[in-house]
Amino acid sequence: MEKLHPYSHHFYKVQIIGWGTMALFNAIVQNVAGVNFRVALINAFGLFIGGVFFTSLMRFLFKKWNWQNWDYGKLVFISLGVILLFTSIWSLLILLFAYFTIDEFETSVIAFVAGVIPLVMIVLIWTLIYFSYQLLHRFHFNRIKRLQLEAEVQKAQLGTLKSQINPHFMFNTLNNIKALMLEDVGQARKMLTNFSELLGYSLRHVEKSEVLLEQELEILEKYFQLIKVQYEDKLQYKIQVDENLNEELVPPMILQLLVENAMKHGVALQKDGGIIGVFISKEKNTLEIQVKNTGSLQQKNNLEKTLGIGHKNIKERLSLIYGHDAHFVFEEEPPYVVAAVQIKK
Repeated sequence: MEKLHPYSHHFYKVQIIGWGTMALFNAIVQNVAGVNFRVALINAFGLFIGGVFFTSLMRFLFKKWNWQNWDYGKLVFISLGVILLFTSIWSLLILLFAYFTIDEFETSVIAFVAGVIPLVMIVLIWTLIYFSYQLLHRFHFNRIKRLQLEAEVQKAQLGTLKSQINPHFMFNTLNNIKALMLEDVGQARKMLTNFSELLGYSLRHVEKSEVLLEQELEILEKYFQLIKVQYEDKLQYKIQVDENLNEELVPPMILQLLVENAMKHGVALQKDGGIIGVFISKEKNTLEIQVKNTGSLQQKNNLEKTLGIGHKNIKERLSLIYGHDAHFVFEEEPPYVVAAVQIKK
């Protein structure tokens, strides 16, 4: 179990301090009780050395036996057996040492048992503390691993969502540039420049969950210029942002995705085109992004029977980044359809 965390080297420090403190306390108590100083010293020394050695040996054996895979019944049974065995050997060694170093030292079976019992209680407490710490650490370790796994899953999901956004737009833009090359090379070059900057922005921020709103607005303007080439006078757009919001953080490409859906499922279906408005404001601690477009929720695209994956992507991305602190609302306010994102900061 100690391999799971970087603090196993502290085990022996805790051992020395813990058993040393207990040995000192035991020596003081015995001295106050009138026990022979030499006997008290031997008991204290034996408690310290035996405590460090036998409990360290227990730790080594339990690690080797992979105790974390045992059921609780087996863990309790083997732990008690090891404790009784080790404390008996420990007490016997202390008695033998006292017998050969203290003149006229006498003992009995009753004295031996009386010496084993407190050691059993002390080691039992040590064992409970040790296993409790290991189980708590195991729970903490598993929780961290689970959170790391969830973060990796979210990262992968965000990458998947972004990859779903770009191909459709790239295909249309490249076709538009190809067609424009035959009519206006200068305009095609400008369009290609805007497209390369937009694509570069997307690649630079692919690993980020948030970017500055100012950056999003700059790239949105380039996006509008790109689609304006295709729709010309059929598309009118307006961007209105409250002052002092440039430093706000928003998901990358979120504005483009909202506008792309407004175009594809709204303005592009209108015979005479339409209007797209982007309105960004902040009230108290909630940032609101509204994208309004000419259209109706009842309209259907002949190629798509639903509003597509765009709105689903928006909801999933907001959920992954902000959880319950972000909401996406999609409704009709004739003659407009409104997509609103609210992010609680």
